[in-house]
Amino acid sequence: MAFTYNLHQNSVYHKDYSAGNTLVRKIDENTYEFSIVDINRMEFKKVDLNLAMQNFNKLWANESRLKLIAKQYAKVSKEDEKECIRIILDEDKKLKEFVLKRRKFKAFFKGAK
Repeated sequence: MAFTYNLHQNSVYHKDYSAGNTLVRKIDENTYEFSIVDINRMEFKKVDLNLAMQNFNKLWANESRLKLIAKQYAKVSKEDEKECIRIILDEDKKLKEFVLKRRKFKAFFKGAK
């Protein structure tokens, strides 16, 4: 989580921060190296707490994993844990509702042919 927090502190926001765009390499028993790919999807701007929590919605994680992510982010960022959890779950819900509506919309027009 420190890796992601460090990105945000340096005004780096990846618009597609998904598991497929994050590479992890184990260096030794206690050390990992993280890399970001698909860097053309990055924006350089101030990342506040809402935007930081929104950054995790493309992970498509379940609620318990999202809570764990929020708790760890709160720990490294010294933000309020409950607020991080509230925001991350809200942002996850928004994305999932948007995707569901878009799929229904596309399915409607596919069936209208």
